[in-house]
Amino acid sequence: MNDFPAAGEPRCSDCSAVTDLRIRAARADDAADLLVCKRDAILAINHDAYDADQLAAWAPDGRDLGAFETALDGDEYEVRVAERAGAIVGYAVLNRASGTIDAVFVDPDHARSGVGRQLVGVLETTASVAGLDTLSVAASLNARAFYADLGYEPIERTTRTFDDHSVPVVRMRRSLAAC
Repeated sequence: MNDFPAAGEPRCSDCSAVTDLRIRAARADDAADLLVCKRDAILAINHDAYDADQLAAWAPDGRDLGAFETALDGDEYEVRVAERAGAIVGYAVLNRASGTIDAVFVDPDHARSGVGRQLVGVLETTASVAGLDTLSVAASLNARAFYADLGYEPIERTTRTFDDHSVPVVRMRRSLAAC
């Protein structure tokens, strides 16, 4: 298991909260906890960004567990888990082949405490070491400002589809030259 250092200074109201954070590689047996984290984070999104039907379609359920376990066991994704006191409080997914951040989700009870910032920093470092020059992300509308604060620039507005529901997102990109 690898522990990764924090990347950059966290912007949070209680910066001491990030000192007890541990980031490690995900394991297949983390899948159920990661899906709960993702579901809770999505369902906590402000309804100004998305309506209840969009959020419900986007949030994972038990049907997703097998595919998630398979993805965690494969080589296509770099998945990092953030833990606090042994509990998973967030995770992030890097697709090295496409140069994209496929997911960053933080448990709502730990939102705005530097967890997401540290996870993205770890993915950026991993991508840079792997030889990638840029990273892109399809940022949800509520996460657009978060990524902009990290240096990601908007490219285009587009949509993702979940269970026949279109969810608007903003594709953003960042050069890793400064990382």
